[in-house]
Amino acid sequence: MLTHSIHSETVFTTVKFGATGTLPSEVSIKISIGSAPSWKPVAINRVYDFIQTGGTGSLVEVASHYLVSELNDNNEDNLVYWGANGLPTPVISEWGRTDNDVVNGSVTLRNIPIELWPANFGQQLVTLSASERPTLVWNGSQNTSWDNPLNWTPVGFPDKFKEIVIPDASTTLNDPLLPTLANLCNLTIENGGIYKCKFRYTTQYLQS
Repeated sequence: MLTHSIHSETVFTTVKFGATGTLPSEVSIKISIGSAPSWKPVAINRVYDFIQTGGTGSLVEVASHYLVSELNDNNEDNLVYWGANGLPTPVISEWGRTDNDVVNGSVTLRNIPIELWPANFGQQLVTLSASERPTLVWNGSQNTSWDNPLNWTPVGFPDKFKEIVIPDASTTLNDPLLPTLANLCNLTIENGGIYKCKFRYTTQYLQS
């Protein structure tokens, strides 16, 4: 695993690359501090801009750090990642989080496909803000991975704040394979929906 740390305001934002895929030839991170982004004014007073060149098929873990003075009235326990794509009129979405550390002031997100990072600054901005508990619907467009954000509509990472919906299996390319540990707020399995577990059995829900 390859690790890089970006020093900012006495704390560190850390990027870790897994062993799969092709690592990028270059990664750059721009961190803007002092105010919340205009597209998410209730977010913390810090914005991250991650870019990469040449990476494919690699999964990234990012621990984004912040200062208590930048919280902008946010509760640290509820902070998750938010992204804005297509600036200057962006599509804003809640990505979620994998872990958080209120002692050291960081929020971690794992299994980010490196392809989600653009090649140039200003194309996609990221910040931290309180979860609004959105709904993620399984689409299975990529594979069976529960943790792949591209398998969900809208693009996002399942976590303890998300309402999860598994639709009729006949409408998706792949059925979700639950990891050993899966966090979610609520699970709805629609008529004909299937989810698979690593314990070698499949559960299907049928309306009565």
